[in-house]
Amino acid sequence: MNPRAAPNPSHFNFAEMGLDHGTPLTFYRDAEVRVEIVDDRRVKLVSVPESRYSSLTCDGQPRSLTNILKFLGPVRGNVSNPTRRWLMEDGRLLKEIYDETYGPRR
Repeated sequence: MNPRAAPNPSHFNFAEMGLDHGTPLTFYRDAEVRVEIVDDRRVKLVSVPESRYSSLTCDGQPRSLTNILKFLGPVRGNVSNPTRRWLMEDGRLLKEIYDETYGPRR
């Protein structure tokens, strides 16, 4: 756990979690939806099947993971912590990195 990180922060920080700009993430329900980290809090869409998600485009605009989730259809549970809905390249959930950095969210 990062000793400088606040416990259970409402906003996570990719840099604090040890994730570099350019790190790819994949939506857990649809491997064709991919994003790339562009700064400490936002990502950009890299791949999205527009036939299924016509309101999303790969326009290069930085967005939050929560914002993107709103366009991907109904998501069960609380979207205020989107980390459990995105996968790292190694197959681990982003939430695992979050928990290692900040501790489990209550």
